[in-house]
Amino acid sequence: MLNGIDISAYQRGLDPHAVPNDFVIIKATEGLDYINGDCDRAYQAAKISGKKLGTYHFISGEAGSGAEEAAFYLSNIEGYVGESIMVLDWEASGMQRGVEYAKSFLDFLYLKTGIKPLIYMSASETHNQYWADVVAADYGLWVAGYGANNPTGYDPTRGLPSIGYWDNVAIFQYTSKGYLPNWDGALDLNVFYGDAEAWDKYAGGAPSGGGGFQPTPTPTPEQNPWPLLNIQYWMVICNYNPSAPIDDIDGPETQRGVENGQRAYHVPVDGKFGLLTQAPASAQVLAYEQRLQELGFYHGELDGIPGPQLFQAVKDFQTSRGIEPDGIVGSVTYPLLFS
Repeated sequence: MLNGIDISAYQRGLDPHAVPNDFVIIKATEGLDYINGDCDRAYQAAKISGKKLGTYHFISGEAGSGAEEAAFYLSNIEGYVGESIMVLDWEASGMQRGVEYAKSFLDFLYLKTGIKPLIYMSASETHNQYWADVVAADYGLWVAGYGANNPTGYDPTRGLPSIGYWDNVAIFQYTSKGYLPNWDGALDLNVFYGDAEAWDKYAGGAPSGGGGFQPTPTPTPEQNPWPLLNIQYWMVICNYNPSAPIDDIDGPETQRGVENGQRAYHVPVDGKFGLLTQAPASAQVLAYEQRLQELGFYHGELDGIPGPQLFQAVKDFQTSRGIEPDGIVGSVTYPLLFS
């Protein structure tokens, strides 16, 4: 077993070397626009100290799908992937979006990294919703259950609460009133039910490397921006310039669609479809693929890349609902699709 802490901006300045721990899990992002400005400092300090590492994203539920929040999270922690575990923090108002939203987040990370993230939630929440599909997809659980929540130090033998659909737990957060040397405030204390090798497997098994918050990695072939035709399918299907031609010819209508999408994603508006625009675009497309597959209309690969197969699936769905089959997920189609 490993003992560890999880921290956010509230613990700004904490020294992971001075405070006893085997691992540190750090809040990286929240929703679609919050970045923890102390994440990289704490991460690099913990890494230098030889600690096991993790980051988490606090769900807000404000996006069209969980995949869109996952894309924002991933764009900010890519330099850590392979050396730290990834976690969806499922609590507060975001939980109202339901299991499908959570699974969309988890699936996006797995699709893009090949690494399965964990999901964090309270013990009561493991019973409140139908988590069978998340369990079947083999997403591990980090559960919180405090009991009387009296002040304590590390207590890794604390008894687990009931965990609903899961058979086992990766991490147990058993108090929010933990007190450890060299930090004056209360800390969340956790036990990981495995050794350092098991932790590395959850993280993806990559050797420790450079890492870094908000990196600009060298794109691999799979990460290169989409071909023009895919970009045009995206802007039409996702309603950023629905009247634009899908003709594989670049021009002002394509630039206008890209700019509209960039405004919607809150990324720099320059009319150029690069990786910063593609990440949230891919998340949005993936959410449509997943939903249309669930409803029996999309039979292609869940890859987050728009094309004629997704375009036709939207049309088939629209026909089934008695609305104009234009292939555009707009103000009429969207609520029907996700109702």
